[in-house]
Amino acid sequence: MLALRLAADAPISDRPHLEQFIRRLDGIVPTGNYSAKNPKRQLPLGLLSESLSTRALAHARENRKEMAKRAIELMSEVWGEPFEVVKEVDLTHNFVRKESWFGRALFIHRKGAVALSQGDLALIPGSMGTASYVVQGLGNEASFGSCSHGAGRVMTRSEARRRVERKQLQRVLRHVVWPEHRARDLVEEAPEVYRDIREVLGDQEDLVIRKVRLEPLAVWKG
Repeated sequence: MLALRLAADAPISDRPHLEQFIRRLDGIVPTGNYSAKNPKRQLPLGLLSESLSTRALAHARENRKEMAKRAIELMSEVWGEPFEVVKEVDLTHNFVRKESWFGRALFIHRKGAVALSQGDLALIPGSMGTASYVVQGLGNEASFGSCSHGAGRVMTRSEARRRVERKQLQRVLRHVVWPEHRARDLVEEAPEVYRDIREVLGDQEDLVIRKVRLEPLAVWKG
């Protein structure tokens, strides 16, 4: 999901430009399924898994960079002025990585979590219609230097499709620009499907410090 969120001093909150931006994203952001070929040299299953995981993370990182690059170029075109990236926060979640902890080499599997060393920045999103936060890591060893990657769901996707109506989603997102023609698919991402981001942050005060509160302006999902 690509979300445009507003800090207190952001100058781009005008709705007409945001609507044009979201409409045109469909044509510039790459979507689809990708597959990685096995390395030519046959590896034991454990090493093969590690190799493929590393390659998948690298592919995902490059894909995020390309998405951000195209989105920023489109923003500059739509608003008629250049946008500059001052600070980049790039995160990977749901992954396994070999790390050193407590004097041992371990494979750390983060499910629903991101790696966040002391002093590093991360983004913990709320939902399409609620606030997100830029946070700074405390490097807590008990969590292997991790924090949550988002608010966390209180409904499964199938449950959300059964319980959340299109009109309900349109009402709660009335102040956010989003592709409303895809409401049938996006009900599974409705704000009520997620936990209260304030409670989530309160539960990990020993992991992160809140730095910046961001409000959603526009949301696009491929």
